[in-house]
Amino acid sequence: RLEKGLFCFQVEKAALRSDVESIDILALSGPSLGFSPSATFRLSFRLGASTLEPLATSPGADSSTPSAKPQEALVDETSTVRPGEDENELFREVTPSVKRWKEYTPKNLPPEGQAMKLPMALENVQSALARAARNGQTGGVIAARYWAYHAGRIAFFSSQNILAVALNAATLFSSNNKGEAVADEAMGRATRKEAQTSSLLDAPNVESTLIAVSSLLCEAVETFEQDFENIQAGFYKEPWDMEMGLRHRQASLPYIADKARRLLGESTQILSRRRRALPEDRKVWKFSSKFRSADSSASTSSSKGSSLYPEYYQTNFHYQTDGWMSADSAAVYESATESLFFGRQDAMQRGSLVPLSKFVKQTGGKGGRGVSMLEVACGTGRLATFARDNFPAMEVALVDLSPYYLEEARQNHEYWEKARGASLTEELGIGSLGGVSFEQAAAENLPYRDESFDVVTCVYLFHELPPAVRRACSREFARVLKPGGLLVLTDSVQRGDRMRSYDDRLDLFTNLNEPFYKSYVRENLGQIMVEEASLEPVSKHVTSVSKTLAFTKKKASKQKAQEEAQESIEAADIAEP
Repeated sequence: RLEKGLFCFQVEKAALRSDVESIDILALSGPSLGFSPSATFRLSFRLGASTLEPLATSPGADSSTPSAKPQEALVDETSTVRPGEDENELFREVTPSVKRWKEYTPKNLPPEGQAMKLPMALENVQSALARAARNGQTGGVIAARYWAYHAGRIAFFSSQNILAVALNAATLFSSNNKGEAVADEAMGRATRKEAQTSSLLDAPNVESTLIAVSSLLCEAVETFEQDFENIQAGFYKEPWDMEMGLRHRQASLPYIADKARRLLGESTQILSRRRRALPEDRKVWKFSSKFRSADSSASTSSSKGSSLYPEYYQTNFHYQTDGWMSADSAAVYESATESLFFGRQDAMQRGSLVPLSKFVKQTGGKGGRGVSMLEVACGTGRLATFARDNFPAMEVALVDLSPYYLEEARQNHEYWEKARGASLTEELGIGSLGGVSFEQAAAENLPYRDESFDVVTCVYLFHELPPAVRRACSREFARVLKPGGLLVLTDSVQRGDRMRSYDDRLDLFTNLNEPFYKSYVRENLGQIMVEEASLEPVSKHVTSVSKTLAFTKKKASKQKAQEEAQESIEAADIAEP
């Protein structure tokens, strides 16, 4: 509890086991206590007869005496560090994809110090599209189907994106012509004239928009080339919805119309909120005072108004409607994010399957039988359907903090099982699909026993966490992972993963209401996993603006010795004449 500016802890000695000699206290405090955005406190004490005697902090703590360390001190958000480059030396395998995207540029670039012009941008697009067409024509039936499918994805999502920008610009122009103020006086625009001028300046320029679109199209082609190379290399199969073709629900006109309607409406609202950037545009209905639960008084110091949802979670990331807290948000999420990335998000997520595939093929039975996988922050469960389609006998558990996204994930997996279950079990002769379960929980407080899973995956979560919570999640992932198990972490690229000129552009993602993104792109994730969770870095893989890091948990010494002994016996048997 807080008394006169001091944190007060009360320890009931009778409640502790008799063999307890010391205790560690970890507390998380928020802005309400004067720390921004929050602060972590680590304190260690020896248990005396009636007092707690301060100890030197345990390894990995912040100092040798009880002290407070604000979270912003964990990461300097103005630093020019390049962790994406620095972490490479930690991994046993840095795949060719890392060099590929580090050096990636469109075909033509303007002279140094000059901006890209539209004719050159259009020439780059023409070259990229010609390359895609050539790949589809010369790569056989599967290649033709792959490129035709992804051409459709690019066309759908890019057209929705462009249309939303155009509608938002038209609405803005119309409101200005009517003399309506479109900015809030809290932003310092006191007069209608000032509001009009600023809004007109904020309206998109046609040429710059086309140049941006051309850049995204070129990068999409490169991303799909890499994705198809992974398919050819046997890391994973072609996307299951592509394989189903016209039998998949996404090929039906009513389904397409519904997705387009939802996406267009959501995109225009996101653009409007981003343009205004007002405090109320970041709020989520669930966490406003009138909707707070009756037990809000029992909430922890890391929460405001809810003991279940941490404070960092209570914002509408990306300016999306309702944040993570509505069925409508869950229904439009996949389309909205694919629109943002011009249809390449699935391919970027499938980078997770590269280390997963290697591990399951080495340790599992047919179809992944005997392997258990946990996906943390599963969202709509899209990635897990790809994993199950490749390893349908694998046991899968999905965790997310949003009940609405969990329900969307449940429906997506029910559809996958209905569409693919019978054919896969018959094709592989596995008898039945592996089970799937769904749990609502925070990533830093998983509802599972120690050493429960062979694989833990986590996609696009860490950039939405405060620094201290990233570290807590790392320890929690390691806790539930079996010795010898695999952790696959996929998230945004960071400073140093792409060309140096790309680094400063990453900070612009904070304009999409990503409050922790600046600290994320400056964190050495490999180092965090080593220092906080004692995990061993295995491999690094980059796909466009996403990267996949793989780690293993050290095996217990006894288990490792037994395996080495068995390998020696097998080697001796082979050597005998």
